[in-house]
Amino acid sequence: MFIWKIIQNKKIQFLLKQNQSTKHKYQMSLRPQKFDGQLERGDHRYGTRIPGSFYGRLFPNNSLHLIFSSYSLNWLSQAPKGLISDTGVSLNKENIFITETSHPSVRKVYLDQFESDFTTFLRSRRSELEAGGRMVLVFVVDDTIFHPCYFAPLGTAIKDMVSEGLIEESKLESFNMPIYKPRDEEIRLVIEREGSFDIHQLQITFKVDWVLSLESEDKALDLEKYGKGKQVARRVISAIEPLLVTHFGHVVMDDMFQRYSVKLTEYLETKEGFIETLVICLIKK
Repeated sequence: MFIWKIIQNKKIQFLLKQNQSTKHKYQMSLRPQKFDGQLERGDHRYGTRIPGSFYGRLFPNNSLHLIFSSYSLNWLSQAPKGLISDTGVSLNKENIFITETSHPSVRKVYLDQFESDFTTFLRSRRSELEAGGRMVLVFVVDDTIFHPCYFAPLGTAIKDMVSEGLIEESKLESFNMPIYKPRDEEIRLVIEREGSFDIHQLQITFKVDWVLSLESEDKALDLEKYGKGKQVARRVISAIEPLLVTHFGHVVMDDMFQRYSVKLTEYLETKEGFIETLVICLIKK
């Protein structure tokens, strides 16, 4: 039997941490829809959005039973500062993310930032979870074989705009996505080093297709020449638009979106687009 069927007079409280760059409408759609049909007399559910960064304390001590994070921990607290030298030279020149052309030291700088942020996250959640409480964490991970992220076509689109004089080169060189795809051993090492949690289960990574993972809100896109690219671009841009607007300005956004859609479509015509996903369950010691 499901635990939902076992517990009588169920009272469940959902505390939702909203990423500043995530649209509220999309996040709220992630709530379990089946609960609407399962509520019985005496059953209650409550939902609350929580402000603040999850790289710090959010809840009282020993107040949580379960924490679920889906891809949130791929977001860093900031773009690694070590990517720009004291003289203003970009270590990851002409790239907005880790790519095949990035210097090996770029990944090390990103890894250092991830280790610092993830350690802070674990220490914060350690205080908030009751003894024996669990965390289920979902990551986009990097396997040992390099697979381009969907940020690579965006970087190419921006470089084209730089070459056409639509965006200043300095704007490109000073922009780095505050996102990191860790390897599974890097995640495990931070957890073991921090020491507050036992690894209950670590599921082998599985692939999530860029396109098949999306439910098209506009069926007409399926018929368009660049429909697939637009589907992926729309979802990606909705998550990172505040970063792009702040750095590059509103004026270039429409052009950037169109170019990004084309680049994604061209990529998907010849290659497979997917992300590697890892799910890990932790138990507080």
